[in-house]
Amino acid sequence: MKALTILWVLCFAIFFSGANSTKITFNVGKQAYYRKPEFGYLNFLFHPNSTLEVDDTRQFHAQNYKQCLLACASNLTCLSINFGKKPIFFYQGKAQYLCEMLPTDKYNSSSKFQSPNSDFNHYSIRSECSKSPCLHNFTCIPNYDNDTYECLCPRPPYEGKYCKDVDECTTGQHDCSGNANCTNTIGSFNCTCKDGYVGNGRNCTEITIALESDMLRDYGNYSYHAALKTFMDEVPEDVVNTRWTRCWSGKNDGFDVTRTFHPQCDGKGATVTLVRKNQYIWGGYTDVPWSSPSTNTFYNSTKSFIFTLFNIRGFNPQKFNIIKTNIAVYHHHHNYGPAFGGLKDLKIHTHASTMKYNINKPYAYAIPPGCAYNQYCNFFTGIEDLYTIDDIEVFYKNTM
Repeated sequence: MKALTILWVLCFAIFFSGANSTKITFNVGKQAYYRKPEFGYLNFLFHPNSTLEVDDTRQFHAQNYKQCLLACASNLTCLSINFGKKPIFFYQGKAQYLCEMLPTDKYNSSSKFQSPNSDFNHYSIRSECSKSPCLHNFTCIPNYDNDTYECLCPRPPYEGKYCKDVDECTTGQHDCSGNANCTNTIGSFNCTCKDGYVGNGRNCTEITIALESDMLRDYGNYSYHAALKTFMDEVPEDVVNTRWTRCWSGKNDGFDVTRTFHPQCDGKGATVTLVRKNQYIWGGYTDVPWSSPSTNTFYNSTKSFIFTLFNIRGFNPQKFNIIKTNIAVYHHHHNYGPAFGGLKDLKIHTHASTMKYNINKPYAYAIPPGCAYNQYCNFFTGIEDLYTIDDIEVFYKNTM
């Protein structure tokens, strides 16, 4: 365990009067420092097993620490001493110790203060800085002439004698958006956009994806909308001034795609699909209109992507861009609902709530964490196999 530095207030101060008259007397109650060429006194603090490693020192030998302190008191530039603990030589049978007089102290040169150090004891002039009056570990600089001190800290965000933290949120000294919450921190503050807004806290814009989803209302929150908006904002020119209209809801319309999805969503243009299994929510976007041709048809897209909002890692929004653009989406007969990536990455079958024909296998889109190419992937649903779903919603783009 690192040894703790123990501060001892010497029960004496050094009085001196002229160069030839010095003495030690009790002086605990008086101020720490008063010094002129003809008269003065200093109170010292004892820092055992410590040293102040500075280059500009005056060195000589002394029989004991009192002689070293008297020499410091008689020198107007001396603010502290290092006194060696081991004799450096003997003179007339008396041990002589190294005395270093220093023009600075542990407060002005705190980075050079070393403790523990087995070779030295350190003595410094008593100061209110020894009580650590400055908040937040800021540097205390003593003024010995006035027996005062100064706390060094940036102003703002700190204020007052002790460097008290300024609460910018309360005083209004912040640049958070009017649509953000301000939270004070030590030396700063944080801005967080309010529910219904996205941004960095300094700039917050309203979530305007205008997608009225029962699924996100009942199983998500504004964070889900914000994540989806972020994904959609990356689609070039596709969602500017856009309102998304729902064309299919499995919960409300039923899961027979021949009676719901295709009659209601085919030919509508760009669409967003949301799928839910328990708490898991995922889906896809494509700029290719859905259709139900009589032959198997893959369609090219550079803008399509699939995504997850809540997955096996919890609320962990991620977007997976298209890689094989020539098979971005798949259109076939009426028994298939939305199908991304060659019937593998995301395929929803008719009667998806009761028939286990729905699938997630990374194939044409970026591979989710922990999954492998063309293998069952549990990242979206927690199920590494075919599965049923609880709900699905498809929205098409309306330009306002």
